[in-house]
Amino acid sequence: MSVDHKQNHNQHHPASITEETETMKHLQMFKEVVDNSTNPFAAGYQDGHISYWNRAFEELTGYSSRELKEINWIDALVPAYLRGQEATLFTLLSQNQSATSFEQKLRRKDGTLVPIKYTVRQAHSSNADCPLYYGFVTDISREISLQEALRFISQGVMVLEGRAIIWVNQTFSDLTGYSFDEVVDTDYRGFNLINLSDNQIVEMNKGVDRKGKWRGNIIACRRNGITFPCQLSITSIRNENEPSYRFIILFSDISEQIKLRQEQNRLQKQTAAIQRLTSLSAMSAGIVHEIAQPLNSIKVLVDGMLYYYDRNYQIPSSEVFEKLEEISVELHRINEIIRHMRSFAKINANPRLEPCNLNDSIIRTLKLLGRQLAAHDIKVSTNLHPDLPQIYANPNRLDEIIINLLANAIQELDKVGYKHREISCSTWQDKNFVILEVSDNAAGIEESVLDSIFEPFITTKSVRQGMGLGLSVVHTIVTRLGGQISACNRDGSGATFTVKFPVLESIREGGL
Repeated sequence: MSVDHKQNHNQHHPASITEETETMKHLQMFKEVVDNSTNPFAAGYQDGHISYWNRAFEELTGYSSRELKEINWIDALVPAYLRGQEATLFTLLSQNQSATSFEQKLRRKDGTLVPIKYTVRQAHSSNADCPLYYGFVTDISREISLQEALRFISQGVMVLEGRAIIWVNQTFSDLTGYSFDEVVDTDYRGFNLINLSDNQIVEMNKGVDRKGKWRGNIIACRRNGITFPCQLSITSIRNENEPSYRFIILFSDISEQIKLRQEQNRLQKQTAAIQRLTSLSAMSAGIVHEIAQPLNSIKVLVDGMLYYYDRNYQIPSSEVFEKLEEISVELHRINEIIRHMRSFAKINANPRLEPCNLNDSIIRTLKLLGRQLAAHDIKVSTNLHPDLPQIYANPNRLDEIIINLLANAIQELDKVGYKHREISCSTWQDKNFVILEVSDNAAGIEESVLDSIFEPFITTKSVRQGMGLGLSVVHTIVTRLGGQISACNRDGSGATFTVKFPVLESIREGGL
């Protein structure tokens, strides 16, 4: 049907004229979009004549618009070693009613070969003898370079298009036992690679849908059925020329990381035990004094009773029971001290938490360390808030925090040899937090270690004074109890350690 015949025929059918006008508008809009697209687009006939292309196609091939009008695309753009294979493609396109994608090499004007992906289809109204083909041409040089870069990285890489595996690297094969040829072009669900919990599936779908990525630790399975802990990282990408998403999935075997973490936890527990023994050593003089007092009272009571017995004095039974009751009280004091020391020395990663008053721990600790502080000629001043709110903690761990901070201050004061040596302990409430501040008037903390003072084995002490574990232990305990600790140098001289714990009531009310 000729164009003139269409125009005469449409005179009797206004609706057809409107439809044709709309179609022309849509074609013009499509042409504008393609002309301005950064993705190369071209249409050409089976005989090699190129009928349409956009600016991006010119940039890809290196040919000008004028040159593209004159060249035969089969002779100019197809590498010599691939010529003759286009007949197979033409047959495939004539049989397929949808777009077909294939990867090939394109020869540019300067003779260089560019790897491309051509998404093409045959026009429906094509001349049967010389069909028209059109489609987008994508330069996949960067994609291939990326694949080469990913081929031997330490993480396994799997690329999915929809549910089909389209590429894996060598590390993936080494990690899972599946070769490239076994998995490529197959549905990933056919392999028992990934075991996800229901919660992980929900989280993964949310992460990929909202952010285009997800990461989590899972259990993966090798070809031989052996499982291993794995960190899975999924990223979705989409090419504007393709309807489906691609997913890049990274597999990282974290077996060694887990072993190292377990070993680190074991060493932390061992470190805590060593530091507790060090703290007990620091308290030993105070403990001896605390036990000696009730023992002396017991000895006086018993010696008095034996004195009356040896001289045949009659002691009223009521008085005997009164003395026995006093002895029982003193024995109870000794028992409480021993119980406290045992629980303090006991290694427990998850101590029982209960409402505690920080002032009580300070008073109790200063009492135990009193003799040692006096022996070092150190004066201790306290400024304890009288109505300090309770915190949720463990009494023994609070004692351990204070003992380590005081022991650190004692060692620093011993280094400077000042005549007037002083440690101050203060507590107060700041909104929803209880604050403990321990200060000394020693030389302060070296600026080079101030930011890392709470890391293990960071110390300014000599080898004989310790390994630098005390403050690290303090930081660990404070953090596990939900608190915060910081250190700074005082304006005059010395250092200040500040510990913050959430108030018990604020935890219950969810006020933090």
